[in-house]
This record gives sequence, structure tokens and C-alpha cells, in this order.
Amino acid sequence: MAALRAVLGGRGGGGRVPVPPPSLCRGASAWGALQSLGQWCWGGGAAAAWAQRLRSRRLRRKNAYYGLTRERYGDNLAAAAFTLLCGGGVRFKDRDLWVRGRWRPELLQLRNVPVVAVDLSGSQLTYDGLDNLVQLRELQHLDLSGCPHVDDWVLGRLHVFQGSLLELAVARCPRVTERAWPRCTTSRICGVWT
Repeated sequence: MAALRAVLGGRGGGGRVPVPPPSLCRGASAWGALQSLGQWCWGGGAAAAWAQRLRSRRLRRKNAYYGLTRERYGDNLAAAAFTLLCGGGVRFKDRDLWVRGRWRPELLQLRNVPVVAVDLSGSQLTYDGLDNLVQLRELQHLDLSGCPHVDDWVLGRLHVFQGSLLELAVARCPRVTERAWPRCTTSRICGVWT
């Protein structure tokens, strides 16, 4: 509310506060409301640029490197924490059940158990987010299907898993092109789902 007051002309002292357009008042989505506010206040350019910077900052924060977690608990738990916070799931070696949902303290018991499968389907994973996964030496299954930010650069970085990765799923990734496939198919990956 304070931000809206600042945009509308101060803290309410002196001057008439203009009434927002009706599209801001009636159950519009957050993005629609922001667009309307931007067009109403600045002609759209400044608000749209601000919203894009906000989305970009949020995406960078979601894909931040878990260095402190890695130092304290090891590569496997850092990758598991990153995956769970992205809304995905992990499976540890010699365990049949996937771990999904929120981080649980019981996972600390699996500190020295390698992660063999990661499901990040539909998440906001980017190239930078792979920093949290590249240390997994026994990763066999990686599901990136439906990730809107996975592109050819991300697939090119998966060469670090060529000694262990058996299955890779990248279906419904809009930024993946056919240029990435020569790099992926020349490695030892047995199943690539597009």
C-alpha cells in the first residue's frame, strides 16, 4: 500500500489522489493489475520494465547456488534441498520412494547416500540453477520436462553427467531446439524423451 501511495503522489498530505482505473479494482490478476497501473501512471514502459526486473530477480533467487548448504551437509543434500524448494522430487540410492514436498530434518540421515534421480519437471530451473546439481556423481535419471527456461545451453552443460546419466526427459521445453541434440545423443544417455 505504501508503494501505491508513493506512486499516487505522496503520503496523503495535500493534493487530490486520483482514482485508479476500474481494471485495478475488480479481481484482475496481479500481472494485469500491474500492467494497468503502469499504463495509468507512466504510459506502461516504466512499470513493464520494473515488473520484468522483478521477475528476473525472483528467478535468479530461485536458482541461487546453495554453497553454504553444500559446505555444511554435502553435495547430495544441497541438491536435494534445491530440488525440493523448486517443487521437485529426489530419489536416493537404494530407496524406492521419491522425496517430494518440503525439506524435512529426517533427510539429514541420508547425508552420505547419493542422489540417483531428480525430477524438476515444470520448475523454473535455469542454467545457473544447474550449479546445484553438477556435483551429483551417481545421477541416473533427470526429468526437466516442461521447464520454460531450459534451453540448448542447459542441455550442453549436462555433459558432466555422461558417466552416470541413463535417462533424460526434456519434453515440452519450449526453448530447446534441434541444435542441442547432437551434443546430447553423442553422450552415453540411453533414453532421451522429447
